[in-house]
Amino acid sequence: MRAAVLDAALAALLEHGYDGMNVADIARTAGVAETTVYRRWATKADLAAAAIGELAVVENPLPDTGSLRGDLRALLAQIMALLRRPEVERLARAAVALAGDDPRRSEARTAFYRARTAGSATVAVRAIERGELPAGADAEAVIEYLVAPAYLRLLLTGGPLDEVLLDDSVDRTIAAFAR
Repeated sequence: MRAAVLDAALAALLEHGYDGMNVADIARTAGVAETTVYRRWATKADLAAAAIGELAVVENPLPDTGSLRGDLRALLAQIMALLRRPEVERLARAAVALAGDDPRRSEARTAFYRARTAGSATVAVRAIERGELPAGADAEAVIEYLVAPAYLRLLLTGGPLDEVLLDDSVDRTIAAFAR
């Protein structure tokens, strides 16, 4: 049931965007009652965040190469590959559009961002445990620092999501946070 609803929600987001996403249609597509959807996801924003989060988890399994540099490089390479997909770029732009004055939209954006950053922060936590990062390092800040240039290029500057950006982002993140 959960997978069917999230698949239907993601399809609706990709096709219609957040504003065109309709919980009743998603429930019908997933073969469940609308009340079933709302029992698990209290708002449309919660459902949208969960669907986008599921896409990120499926498309970006958490790397474990044994080194901070390897993990950061693998993680950012996955994220950049995902961001290069036109339908994902539309979702990223839609997430930015969720930043308006509507608190429900802001909640959806924040829920997705926190879930994604917290999951990816495991890479930094492992690096702290291995001694590659200092004990006081903020694991979520490491991930924010790593991915911010890619999102900046995608959403604002239009620069390429290329190997140069990948290598520079990893090098700068390590320089900023490592011992």
